[in-house]
Amino acid sequence: MNDRSSPGKLALAGAIALFAIAFFVTAVWQLQDRTVDDGYIYFRQARNLAEGHGFVWNIGGEPTDGATNFLHFAILAVLNKLGLGLRVAGVLLASVSAILTFGLLAGAFRKRLGALFPAGVALLAVFLVDERMTASNAVSGLGPVLDGLMAVCVWLAALAQLRSPSARSATVFAIASFFACIARPSGVLFTAVLFAVLLVNALAEWRAGDAKRLRTWTLACVLTALFGAAFAAYKWTTFGYLLTNPFYLKSSVRFDVQWSAAGQYLLYVFTPLALPLVTAACFVSREGLRALFAEPRSKTRFFATLLPPLVIAGYYVCSTIIAVESFRFFFSTYAFFFIGVLALLPACTRGSAALRTRVLTASALVALAIGVFRSASDELLVFPPQRAEMRRLERIFKDIGLALGQTGLGHEATLLNDSAGAIPFYSNFRHIDRGGLVNNQLSGREPITGLEREQYIWSQDLDLYIGFEPPALWPTTWHGDSQMLSLYVQACLLKEARDATSLRTFAQTPELLWLRMQELRENWRMVGQLGPAAYWDNAWGLKYFAYVRKDSPHADAIAESLEELIEVEPEDVDLTSISKYAERAYLERLFARHNGNFAQMASEISGDPGQAKAVRARYRKLVKR
Repeated sequence: MNDRSSPGKLALAGAIALFAIAFFVTAVWQLQDRTVDDGYIYFRQARNLAEGHGFVWNIGGEPTDGATNFLHFAILAVLNKLGLGLRVAGVLLASVSAILTFGLLAGAFRKRLGALFPAGVALLAVFLVDERMTASNAVSGLGPVLDGLMAVCVWLAALAQLRSPSARSATVFAIASFFACIARPSGVLFTAVLFAVLLVNALAEWRAGDAKRLRTWTLACVLTALFGAAFAAYKWTTFGYLLTNPFYLKSSVRFDVQWSAAGQYLLYVFTPLALPLVTAACFVSREGLRALFAEPRSKTRFFATLLPPLVIAGYYVCSTIIAVESFRFFFSTYAFFFIGVLALLPACTRGSAALRTRVLTASALVALAIGVFRSASDELLVFPPQRAEMRRLERIFKDIGLALGQTGLGHEATLLNDSAGAIPFYSNFRHIDRGGLVNNQLSGREPITGLEREQYIWSQDLDLYIGFEPPALWPTTWHGDSQMLSLYVQACLLKEARDATSLRTFAQTPELLWLRMQELRENWRMVGQLGPAAYWDNAWGLKYFAYVRKDSPHADAIAESLEELIEVEPEDVDLTSISKYAERAYLERLFARHNGNFAQMASEISGDPGQAKAVRARYRKLVKR
């Protein structure tokens, strides 16, 4: 593997790289309007910081840390301060990060692979051309692409520290480690594994009589700790706490384990890479493996290259299992995967160099072709990261935010809504996030009961509520309220929470739900059901209602701004019909709860066990059993 200067090999690698970058930039341009709703959380906080309001969600409010990726948020604020629009800044930051990640890994491949350099670049190009993995993340407004770049930077800094230990390399390693850690929680884990591997090597050298590596490792460790302590002190003085609000949201409940999601995730990631991986395995030789462990430094380089990606891959698979948010982790997993590949490819020494180069390069090019073809064929996607209905949802949120923004009320009006994204960003209303991502009281940092949560929410000076609940009727208890007994409420609102967001969003008992519905009846005026209603029915079975507070000075202006988005007038709202999707899920829950006893199911649905035959027929039609 010493054919590094072959003009033909370099030309082929360069052509592949240019093609991949051009493909990626084109995909980003085509997808540039697909900012995901959570991306606007970063945008709103970055805008407030750039405008001089501080780390706040609501102008004039208390400091709030709702950003998992602090580095991403901080850079967005700087770019916005320099005059870039936030959506442009988000796309630019992620796109540059993706291309830099590609370039840095390609440079590492060139140093290590020699004649196999074109094969390595072709493999790297697979993740760059995958628009559902890389381009979608680049336009999402989120930070996984920057996270991947920071991981590559800290890995390269660790190898430099291993190669030439000095105060300078230790300082660079510490700086890179710090930025990787504030980019995302996974960066802490990745950096810790790197430090552990380098420590083993430093101790071995120290026992052999050379203490230089141990001294420089200690310097890097101390500097990283000092940087981290300074950052922690800054966060404490700014926010009064260290861990972000999303930490409490995501760790507050038991998630259902989604093994199938993890399987789909891994299948999606590795489908185009199966052929080159199998091909490479055929060329691995004992001599090549021995060479990886020939001397302590090469052994350390091997483990520093392989172990952190393996640990992080496990972390992201587990995140997918419990959170089913795999599209956010695609890019980072690919970046870590290629770092691991670099540890193993030098062991491919079986057979002649010419044959090995031709076969491995051909297999990598086939993988690239599969990646390109998959990106152009939506129907081939195993686990598409942004389904069509999610894009429609995000468009609805944006339309609502823009309509409210036309009122010119800005932070004079206050919105209660569970989506802390496009609606508060475009409306610029003050916003109460019932989920707690950007609200310190509702984040779960300090445990509160469901009743305390409701009391806090409705005690705020609200003007507009957008949510899923209908108003209550007039009886004094929820048992006699026909709204509570409607199919919509029973099937769609009174269901067990499956994730942290649902636990915060939906009232978890009939009593709390009816309390919320009473509040809406007594103090709020329904503007109507927001549309398109067909979307909400097909996706989650939910109906999206807009209310204005009766005594709000802005009630008429807000209601007028939403008129064109109202699909169903208040008097025409139907709570007796729901989508087949929601009805099927409801019947499945009842079937499991009553162990398949259709008489009991009928009694719960209608109060009449005699309807068991009809319930059984409906169940079999929808569930197809």
